Amino acid sequence: MSAIKKETFQIVGGDDIKITSEEDDTEHTMKVRSILVSRGNPSACQIFAEMENSGSLSASTKVYNGKILTVTPGKVVSEFVVKAKVASEFQSLNLKCQKTESSDCSIC
Repeated sequence: MSAIKKETFQIVGGDDIKITSEEDDTEHTMKVRSILVSRGNPSACQIFAEMENSGSLSASTKVYNGKILTVTPGKVVSEFVVKAKVASEFQSLNLKCQKTESSDCSIC
């Protein structure tokens, strides 16, 4: 059985994910922290975002599925345009990403 190869990119700038609470129509902002891209299917990604819990030192992390629309490579920072599926809607995110030190990940 072969391993699934993935790469991790840290977010150094870009858009946040906006979600609206169904209970009280309050909008919350989730900070995108990193994306995980499969080498086998480089247009698909997983987006890791976190929302700080007010009054607590912890943060709540959520994972969203996304599709990479465009990539503009750079020497240090690459720019990704990603369409993320958040609840029942899609959001377009412009993200500035940097490959992490240990960016390679193998899932066996």
